[in-house]
Amino acid sequence: MISAFRNDPGLQQQVHDIFFESSVRQDFESDSDRVAFRKMWLDPYVRHYADEFFIYEEPKDVVLGYLTGCSDSRAAAENFSGPDFLQTIDSIYETYPAHLHINVRVDCRNKGIGAALIEHYVSHCRSLGLKGVHVVTARESRNTNFYNRLNFKRVHEFTNKGKTLVVLGRKLDIAGE
Repeated sequence: MISAFRNDPGLQQQVHDIFFESSVRQDFESDSDRVAFRKMWLDPYVRHYADEFFIYEEPKDVVLGYLTGCSDSRAAAENFSGPDFLQTIDSIYETYPAHLHINVRVDCRNKGIGAALIEHYVSHCRSLGLKGVHVVTARESRNTNFYNRLNFKRVHEFTNKGKTLVVLGRKLDIAGE
C-alpha cells in the first residue's frame, strides 16, 4: 500500500535504513559523517517537501520502499546544500520541472514496488498540471534500465566531480510519453 510519509520515529528509521542500504556510498568516517550525508541528500525532502514523500508499506507499518520528490526543481536548488549540479541542469526544468528520489529495500526489489511508487508520483505530478518529471543517476548505473521501462528517456548528460551523470525525463502528457 502506498501512503503519505508520516512523521513517526519507527517509519523514519526504516526510511533511513533503506536510504543507507541503497546508497552508492557505504563508507563513512564517523557517525557524524553519516548523519551529514543523510542531511544533505534525504532530509531536505522531509523538511521542505513532506507532501511529496510517499512510502510503500505493508500492514503494521513495515516500509518496503519510499519515493520523495519535488514538483519545482528550480526552487529546490535553494533547499539542497549538497547537489551542486542542480543549477547545471536547470535548462531541463521547463519540460521536466519535478524530480524524484526513490529507494526500495534490497530484499523487495523486482516485485513492482518501485514501479508502483513512480506511477503514484507521476499521477501526483499530473494532478498538479506538470509537464514532466526527471531523475539524475550515473550513466552506467543499472537503474537506468528500470527507468527506461517506465518511459524515462535520456534528456541530458553532464560530468560532475569526475562522474558522468544522466538526466532521465518522462513527459507527462496524455499519452504518458
